[in-house]
Amino acid sequence: MSIDIPVDKTGRNNEFVSTPEIEKNVKRSDSSQFYQKLYEETREELREKQERLEIANYRVGQLEAQLKNSIPLLEYHRESSEKKLEKAKLLEQKELTEKALIQTTKKLRFEEYNKKLILTILLILLALQPLWLLLLAK
Repeated sequence: MSIDIPVDKTGRNNEFVSTPEIEKNVKRSDSSQFYQKLYEETREELREKQERLEIANYRVGQLEAQLKNSIPLLEYHRESSEKKLEKAKLLEQKELTEKALIQTTKKLRFEEYNKKLILTILLILLALQPLWLLLLAK
């Protein structure tokens, strides 16, 4: 790669002259510009990836906090099944208690009816007692 530089010392002729020293300087400047451009592109790419990494780390931190505050799925299912079993037992116990209450209420009504019947019979017997005594006394 060579670059021709116009040299006009006399002012008459516009010829391009190329020397090895000039070519070296041009190559150095081209390579330094190339490396500088490459460095800037790499730095920009590194900055973008650093931002993405920071965002990803922030999101990971959020997810870890959520995970720390959450209940593991197996434990949740175990607790859920235990609650369902406990609820079923309580419902069964409630039904048994209601049946016992109904039976007790029926017994209480029957006993009240029996009490009234016995009291009525007793009152009738007491009312008839003077008549029996008169019949026996004759």
